Amino acid sequence: MSASSLSIEGSSGGGAKFTQTFVIDAKTHVVARGASKSLAGGGPITNAVGKGDHVDVAFEESGTTLHATEVRVMSKAPTK
Repeated sequence: MSASSLSIEGSSGGGAKFTQTFVIDAKTHVVARGASKSLAGGGPITNAVGKGDHVDVAFEESGTTLHATEVRVMSKAPTK
């Protein structure tokens, strides 16, 4: 994850694994507990979404690029 992209990993029903990368920008809506505070003043998405979080991503295709329109944090990664 960076300020301009989000990569997710997962697996399909048949056990195949995948990685998908999405472009994120100021138009990407973030839904997470505390996100409005975390992103106040234009803070980066990394303030609200972290490595290992379970997310749901809504996106639009733009040529060969996938633009994340919404990132919804379903559950936070366990803290160590």
